[in-house]
Amino acid sequence: MSNTAPKKKTRNSSVELLRIIALLFIIFSHYCVHGGVAPGNLGFGLNQYLLQIFVLGNLGVVIFVLLSGYFLIESKFKVQRLLQLLLQVFFYSICIFLVFWGCGLEEFHIARLIKAIFPTVFKQYWFFTAYVVLYLLFPYLNKLFHALNQKQHLIFLAVFLFVWSVIPSFTNVYKYNMYGSEIPQFILFYAIGAYLRTYPLNGKIEKKVGAVLTVFCTVFLWGSTLFFDWRGQTDSNDYKYITYCFERNSIFIILLGVGLFFIFKNLKMKSNAFINGVASCVFGVYLFHENQYMRPFLWRELFQNSRFAESPYLILHMLGCVLSVFLLGTIIDWIRQKAIEKPILKLMNCVVPPISEKVKSVCLSINNRIFEKYSAT
Repeated sequence: MSNTAPKKKTRNSSVELLRIIALLFIIFSHYCVHGGVAPGNLGFGLNQYLLQIFVLGNLGVVIFVLLSGYFLIESKFKVQRLLQLLLQVFFYSICIFLVFWGCGLEEFHIARLIKAIFPTVFKQYWFFTAYVVLYLLFPYLNKLFHALNQKQHLIFLAVFLFVWSVIPSFTNVYKYNMYGSEIPQFILFYAIGAYLRTYPLNGKIEKKVGAVLTVFCTVFLWGSTLFFDWRGQTDSNDYKYITYCFERNSIFIILLGVGLFFIFKNLKMKSNAFINGVASCVFGVYLFHENQYMRPFLWRELFQNSRFAESPYLILHMLGCVLSVFLLGTIIDWIRQKAIEKPILKLMNCVVPPISEKVKSVCLSINNRIFEKYSAT
């Protein structure tokens, strides 16, 4: 028997690059949405158009959850991983609250402190709260999808896509009801990723399908935005149809996410430590800039997006702000990983497994006693 230690799994850098791009989609979207600018008030023109087509945050969400389904379908539930994510969210929530309070930017209230201490419970980050629910459910989802054959899995996807995507994509039933619920949407995206992992296509076919989906959906999104902007000059109600196309459950956003996944999955990029390292920070960048106190401070006070809404330098300002947030957030999270998370993970690896085994042993003992009791009667 060899004494060599098992090789650590290397990350697929092409997929990690897609994670980075998905986060950039989200930051661009937050620039457009949280800057206090209503594109419909700008009038028909380039700046209005830019502030609409860069609202790609929902595309980023689709990609992240799809990737979760792709990787978790072959994984097991890990308590350490869940605790790691919860501690990461807690770190950003409480630290940002204390910094803003300490600098006099926010008043201290006990209710705010409690929300900062329990950010997941109080949905301070909607994405993470929904993701925690999905993570708790994924072992059961895996049992379901492993039990289904390919045809049954496709039928499952078809029903979910029709009810939660196709119908709301072409009607005004898309928000504030069951169609807008995050959990069913996340299950749908997870199911897509699980299907793509379980029943992969030939690499060449995936490349072609990915290219077709990406080009078609991009042209449709850009073209429909331009069309409804033009229509909106005479009927302001037409502006609302632009949002239908960019919603999280839009069939065009979902297909675009699948298309980009196919493209990046088949790039055949060599493992790149820099890309993998940056990708490991993307969740931290999200937590940093989308915090409830950081959000208005960044886009309205620090960067003052509204001042550039009608400026010819809007695109330059947008690029500069987005890249600055991404760079600063990456540096902060890299420091957090090295200085805080690494020692905590070492402690967790020593403490959590024995506790988990003890809990499992107790549960098995209880189950055996119950079985013996009822089998004897």
